[in-house]
Amino acid sequence: MGSLSADRYRSDPGAVTLATFAIAVPSYNQAQFLDECISSIASQSYRNFYLAVGDGGSSDGSAAIIEKWKHLLQQWYSEPDGGQAAAVNRLWRALPGEWLAWLNSDDYYLPGAFQAVADSIAQHPEVRLVVGNCAIVDREGRQTAVKNTHRCTLQYLLSGRSLPQPAVFFHRSVIDNMRPLDESLRYALDWELLVRYVQSLSANTILRLNVTLAASREYEGTKSSTGLGEKAQERLKVVENAQLSDALRRKARAGVGYVWALDEWRYGSRVRALAVFWRFKCWNAAFLVWRILAKRK
Repeated sequence: MGSLSADRYRSDPGAVTLATFAIAVPSYNQAQFLDECISSIASQSYRNFYLAVGDGGSSDGSAAIIEKWKHLLQQWYSEPDGGQAAAVNRLWRALPGEWLAWLNSDDYYLPGAFQAVADSIAQHPEVRLVVGNCAIVDREGRQTAVKNTHRCTLQYLLSGRSLPQPAVFFHRSVIDNMRPLDESLRYALDWELLVRYVQSLSANTILRLNVTLAASREYEGTKSSTGLGEKAQERLKVVENAQLSDALRRKARAGVGYVWALDEWRYGSRVRALAVFWRFKCWNAAFLVWRILAKRK
């Protein structure tokens, strides 16, 4: 895990840290990363957590890794489970704990992450959503960037952006009063939940924690870099089904298109990126890309 750490955060010695975390780890054929993922949870100095691992019937040795950590697990299984959203929902239902999070098995928490979140919750008991920063690392765990959470608002999400899922903690009371993760979604499951969740909260119950809590792997073959069109279509479906004003729905469609075009530019086809810019009338962005291309000629 290199030198990344959340231990730079210094908690208030007088803070009462009573938060309990329910951590779900969905996994499928990720044995090369699963041990590091679970180890990052097991090594947290803050011990008030429950952990469950859901393996979708892997054939790569994941079961042996789960067996190694069985003493730490509140729940675990290794069988077909209907995908990531179904796995997380199942694990959350099985776990006690008032604060819910999930960590994909190729990601990991940084040392001190749980303590930083728990101290912040103790200091702000009205909070129902905690969002920290997330390091972006490659397959080998080398840091390439950090996703800083500048805003945690509905407007921000509807602009096509998202929050760094490994560094998000949800309060169970809010989840229990709404639908859990949409199991029909493969790419936009976290974004869809965040839109509904943030829409249900007042601003004073959302805490942006300027601490890097987790690391997310992005490399060739991850969902972040593949299925760009499918992810965009799922988000557009979410926008159409969401309870939004006409003005917000138009903004959300444009935001999805803008992010889709940027993802195509970064991971896919630049020709498709320009086509998406044009389709969603992202004129300013399209003009900027055209200027970049013109300078390279």
